[in-house]
Amino acid sequence: MDIPEGWTATTFGHLAEFRNGLNFNKSSTGEVIKIVSIPHFWNREISSDHRNINTTRINGELSELDLLKNYDLLFVRSNGNKE
Repeated sequence: MDIPEGWTATTFGHLAEFRNGLNFNKSSTGEVIKIVSIPHFWNREISSDHRNINTTRINGELSELDLLKNYDLLFVRSNGNKE
C-alpha cells in the first residue's frame, strides 16, 4: 500500500479507544437510558433523530464513559442479520 508523503502508517488502536457497549436484558434493574443497537444499523446508516430510539434498563450503573459524545464512532460487531 502506498502511503502519501508526510503520512505515517499506524493501527487504528493507536488513534482511538475501543470499548464494548453496555449489557442489558429484560430482567435488568439498573438505570433507564436510550440504547443504540443493531436494529439502528440495518440500513447501514444511523439517524441523528434520536426520538425513535427506545429506552431500556441496563445492568449496573451508567458511567460518563458510556455516553456517546460528538465525534464518537459506532461499530457493530455483528452482521446485523435479523435471522
